Amino acid sequence: ALVNFLTMPLMFSSNALFPREAMPAWLSAIAKVNPVTHAVAPIRELVLHGWNWNVMYTGIFVILGLAIAMGLLAQWMFRRATAE
Repeated sequence: ALVNFLTMPLMFSSNALFPREAMPAWLSAIAKVNPVTHAVAPIRELVLHGWNWNVMYTGIFVILGLAIAMGLLAQWMFRRATAE
């Protein structure tokens, strides 16, 4: 239940269900920084238009950067919690 509580708002505020161009301006701004948008965009581009390296690289680098940042944050928090 907790996972759905966290993932459903991310899914609905991304471009996973409908394109960002069809969203209101405020929701489009949220979708632009949503990590789910960057994960879905390369998949959508591949299915609809074929291989496009620009879209693939953008999505991969954003998700990879987020994963590295969250890994470093988790490492820092773990060390801080176990040092006490």
